[in-house]
Amino acid sequence: MVLSPSSLVGERYILEQIIGQGGMQQVWAAVDQSLDRRVAVKVPIVDGARKRFSQSAQLSARIRHANVASALDYVDDSSGEYYVEELIDGIDLQVCMDRHFPRLDGDTAAHVLHHLAKGLAASHAVGVLHRDLKPSNVMVSSDLSFAMIKITDFGIAKLAQSAMEQGINEINQGRTQGLTSTMLGAIPFLAPEVLRKNKPGMPPIDKPADVWSLAAMGYWLLSGEHPFGTGFEAVPGIFEGSAKAWAPGLTANRATADLVLKLQEIISSCFEIDPAQRPTAIELVEEIAKLAYLSGMREMGVVTEKGSYGAFWFGRSVSGKPLMFHEAEIIAGKPVRVGSRINYVSMSGVPNRRAIAILKLKDLNS
Repeated sequence: MVLSPSSLVGERYILEQIIGQGGMQQVWAAVDQSLDRRVAVKVPIVDGARKRFSQSAQLSARIRHANVASALDYVDDSSGEYYVEELIDGIDLQVCMDRHFPRLDGDTAAHVLHHLAKGLAASHAVGVLHRDLKPSNVMVSSDLSFAMIKITDFGIAKLAQSAMEQGINEINQGRTQGLTSTMLGAIPFLAPEVLRKNKPGMPPIDKPADVWSLAAMGYWLLSGEHPFGTGFEAVPGIFEGSAKAWAPGLTANRATADLVLKLQEIISSCFEIDPAQRPTAIELVEEIAKLAYLSGMREMGVVTEKGSYGAFWFGRSVSGKPLMFHEAEIIAGKPVRVGSRINYVSMSGVPNRRAIAILKLKDLNS
């Protein structure tokens, strides 16, 4: 069956439009006729995936947590197999960062990492590994508030098992010819035992591999760089567990330096070659909770004018509310100018609300 808008699958779901596609699956927005709600319908696009797709849906259904996308249904009929998941109103974290942020401030990075760790801990508690934790498998609020953070595609990585095996063989033989773009994108987040799974004496792939991947995401969010590099070039550093040194500028803001240093310590503790030496997901939840990071919802705004004295600036939120801020509150993306898009936490103030923990966003035309 060739799928198209208005196609009916499972005698229940009417497809609307394709909203995403990766190397293993296609994602459609659809309407659930039975319950009158919109859902996401995922369709495998690799050969021989039927059994693995069913197993993936079953795995996902075991996890019930606010930071994990909910599994709703699995359909296997004459036209194919379909995994139905909640439809998330957001964008994936990779797109979010590529389009908008040079990096995150310490408070927001801690907030995102904390919620991802909660979702991961919930999955590990019921014996489910993700196996392919990376930014494109995380959904966040499209308004850039980070009010919603959800891990998606638990278990779907099994669909990529044959491609992953081929890529790992290429890596261990020092070749890059057989590496797909999907594999190259995944490498910076993979634990050493995953990349060396076919080597004698290597530990089994288990929950600590997900913890490593989560930490690699945390490093990237906080610094704007991958801890071991990108693509095939990341492999030697991953094998040695030697992440890049943290850039000194990340602790330049005195108001957030202590929090950032502690978050860096937590992230770095996950890059142990011996999986048994890494913290568990629930331990990460507990340690990040101690940081007492700013948890206020972030807002979007634009700079409207330079103040007439000092280093003060004025702006307005996307809802039109006036705000002001001091240059010292800009964590990443200096310098700002009139017209710059900013992302910030709003605090009370008279006559204007005050913006703190400011991130200058990327130019939409760049």
